[in-house]
Amino acid sequence: MEIGQITLNVSFVLYLFYLVPQIIHNFRDGQIKKLSLLMHSILLLAYIFDLVYGCGRKMEWQYIAVSLVGLFCLLIQHFQIIVNYQFEGFEKRFFGTFTVFAYLIIFMSVYLIFAESLSKSFLITLGGISQLGWLTYAIPQIVKNYNLKSAKGLSIFFIIFVSLITFCDVISAWSLNWDLPNKIGSPISLLMKLTLLTQFFLYSNKALPRSKRQNKE
Repeated sequence: MEIGQITLNVSFVLYLFYLVPQIIHNFRDGQIKKLSLLMHSILLLAYIFDLVYGCGRKMEWQYIAVSLVGLFCLLIQHFQIIVNYQFEGFEKRFFGTFTVFAYLIIFMSVYLIFAESLSKSFLITLGGISQLGWLTYAIPQIVKNYNLKSAKGLSIFFIIFVSLITFCDVISAWSLNWDLPNKIGSPISLLMKLTLLTQFFLYSNKALPRSKRQNKE
């Protein structure tokens, strides 16, 4: 089996549970206020559109499974945000509007999938939007981490898993000769995940008391 197929299988397994550490982190560590609402919103919409695309285009069961599991995990996180986020001003209005919009899309998508009334061009457009979401969702969290000088809103295991997934995608894209957008987009996406990883260790080290930091060094 060539390396591209191996990394493809590894990324499939990781995609099934990479969001779970973040859900546990939200529940246990009380740092959900440091999670970017915009990152969550982009990722949730990307999963919704990707599921519609996958079902409409009758993709392989692995593709559908990854989309379903990911969407389920993000809906759990969505509930966690609603219950625990402690919204302020614009955040409350933004997330309330987004919640109504997202659930309308979900219900409408379910109806259209079963009605089989989605055109090929429309489905491909949704697939493109979801790919754009995968490529950019980390940017709002990177900005928020920078402004807060803290990366505690994210689970380190989530960051590691998503970095490994993207690394596997880079290898698969070039080894299996995927389309050019995948060949270019995967390395850019990996750079963003590595930025999150760098921020986590950089800000964690700065948060240590001076004496402990010196001992650690």
